Amino acid sequence: MAPGQAATLDPMCAPGTLPSRGGSAMNAQALHERYGPNFGPGSTEYGRMVDRPGPGRPLVVPYTRTAEILQFPFRLHWERNWVFRYMFFGWLAGFPIIYKIHQMANSPENVQKWKEIRKKWVEEAKGNVHH
Repeated sequence: MAPGQAATLDPMCAPGTLPSRGGSAMNAQALHERYGPNFGPGSTEYGRMVDRPGPGRPLVVPYTRTAEILQFPFRLHWERNWVFRYMFFGWLAGFPIIYKIHQMANSPENVQKWKEIRKKWVEEAKGNVHH
C-alpha cells in the first residue's frame, strides 16, 4: 500500500479496476482484451449474469417452483445432453398415441361398460353371485 493511501475492504481497490496477479491494477478495458467478455465478478462459464434475460439477479436459492423453472439451464442441457433432447422428441412422438388411448378409455360406451363391471364386482363382494 502506498503511503497516504487509506486501507479499503473493497476487493476492487478502485472503481473499474481489478488487481492482477502481477500486482498492478488492470482497468476494465484491459481485462476485456485479455480474458474476453466473460471474466470478472458476476460472470459464469455460460455468460455474465447481467446478460441473462429477465429483471435483476437470479436468486442464489430459488424459493418457488417458477423460479426454479426460470433458472433451469434449458439451452445448456439441449446442447450438451442427448437424453434431454431425445426425451423431448419422445414425448412429442408419444403424445398422439397417449391422447388416442385416453379418448378410447374415456368414451361414453367404455365408461358405461366399466360401471356395469364394477356393479357386478360389488354384488359378488356382497355374496350375490349371478351365474
